[in-house]
Amino acid sequence: MRLRDTWRALAKIYSAWSLPLDQVLAGSSYRMLGADFLTSVLDSKRAIRAADALKNATPEELSALAQMAEVNIQRTGDVFKAVAICYITLPFAAAAFLSDAAPDQLRLVVQNATQGVFIVIGMLTLAPIAYFIGHWRAKQIGWAIALYRSGALAKPAA
Repeated sequence: MRLRDTWRALAKIYSAWSLPLDQVLAGSSYRMLGADFLTSVLDSKRAIRAADALKNATPEELSALAQMAEVNIQRTGDVFKAVAICYITLPFAAAAFLSDAAPDQLRLVVQNATQGVFIVIGMLTLAPIAYFIGHWRAKQIGWAIALYRSGALAKPAA
């Protein structure tokens, strides 16, 4: 049960809803240029909180958490790819087909329901973005565990 509690603590630290805020407000987001992308991760407030959540984990628990993170990364990646195909590729393919098969009818639909078309396009775009954010956060959990295990993400001072 302790393993799941630690996992939930990490997932809470790297919640998907907070990524857009971090991209704007976290100083580490503005240091993602050049060859060193680790320093910004190691200095981030979330990584420091993750190290605190991991400080009591045994090596065996850290290994299990790393495996859980890998499964989570694979699952979120698979869901993101499926959503991207279903929400972006298929609608574009259908639109391309309709523009060839019935261009006049498609033009009429778009002209008569412009606002609805923009709403649908927005919804079809936002879903893959949301799943991408979840996938990115899943990777961040994995990175935090790996960096902690390596000793690069130091245990917080008591």
